[in-house]
Order: sequence, then C-alpha cells, then structure tokens
Amino acid sequence: MRIGALALTLLSCLAFGAPAGQVPTGMPTKLGVGLFEDTGKTGMRSSGVPYQLRYRYLTYGWSFNWGFGGAPRDGVFALNYFKDCANQGFMPAISYYEIYDVPPSGMGQLQKMQNVAAMAEYFNDFKLLMVQAKAFGKPVLIMLEPDATGFLQGSVADNANAPSAVASTGMPELAGLPNTAAGWGLAFLQIRKSVGASNVVLGMHVSGWAGGSDI
Repeated sequence: MRIGALALTLLSCLAFGAPAGQVPTGMPTKLGVGLFEDTGKTGMRSSGVPYQLRYRYLTYGWSFNWGFGGAPRDGVFALNYFKDCANQGFMPAISYYEIYDVPPSGMGQLQKMQNVAAMAEYFNDFKLLMVQAKAFGKPVLIMLEPDATGFLQGSVADNANAPSAVASTGMPELAGLPNTAAGWGLAFLQIRKSVGASNVVLGMHVSGWAGGSDI
C-alpha cells in the first residue's frame, strides 16, 4: 500500500470511526507495519524488528505456480505462503495483482473486464484464493488490484454502470450481480461470502492519482 493510500485510510478512520462489520480474531488492534518478503526468506524475522505484516504480490499464474514443476491449478502456492508467514510470526498480506496478465494479451484493462472468458478465469482464480485462505484459517489481508482500481476509476469516468462481465461469466456465485463496474467490485465480496472465508479482510487500494486534479 502506498503512503498516500495509507494516509487516506487513516484519515477516513479518524473521520468516520470504526468500520462496520466484524473484524476477524487475530487482526492487529493497532496500525500494522510490514515488508515484502518471498516464501522461504527469513530476513524480516532475523532483523529483530517487531513487524506484524508480511506481504507479496500474486500475479497471473500464481494459481498453478507460474507453470513450474507441472503444478496443478489448485492455488496451493498461496496456502504455502500463508503458512510460511504464520510460522515466522507474521500475518500474510496479499496484493492481488492479476488482471493485467490474464489472457488474452493485448487488451486494455476495461476491455479485459468486458471479456467473458478472461473474467471467468480471473474470478475462478480469486475463488481458489478464498478457498486456500479459508483452509489456512487465520486472518489474511488481501488488497485488491492496486493500480488497476485507479485506472478503472479513470477509464469509466466514475460510471459505476460501465459494462463488465460479472454474472455473464457463468459462475453460480455471481449470478445475481450486475454486469457492470460496480458488479465487478461486488464480485470479490460475493465470492468470499460464498466460500465462507470469513477470516479474510478485503481492501481496495485508495488511489492518490485516479481522480486527476480532484482530491
């Protein structure tokens, strides 16, 4: 999360108080600080700094280990990272950053969001992530598409009804949602709910540049 996004989030909390809803047991009660670190690394732990969060990006290919070792599409890479974090005393924080590389290539983000096949693969990968997070059973923070959400805001000119493939993907979990940009955002919540991954906290990146000159 960028410093600007973090500052806006803190200001929102100060202005409006605690968010509604139940915070999963085990979440930090204070501002958490952490670093990027890959699976198997131990630099954060050996530093002696009392970090709380350990994060990494999940880009397209994570669900089948980017093709290494003939891995099946089961999302186990994420579960192994969650466990690695917990074993070292950190809460895992994932930046879900997949949309840019989901096939077909050569499409802009909005075009891709309107492509039924692309979004079916995309949301099925997210469902895998929720399944593995639920199996992990401890709190997981997942930040949804940093950069992409900012670009989306600009490309649809804040039009929540801009077309997007959501219910049209054919996923039963998304059947009741509109095929719009707003529906695309709601899909993440709906998939988490359908899987029962109540230990997952989802967060949108707050872009400091998406609004242009509009603060």
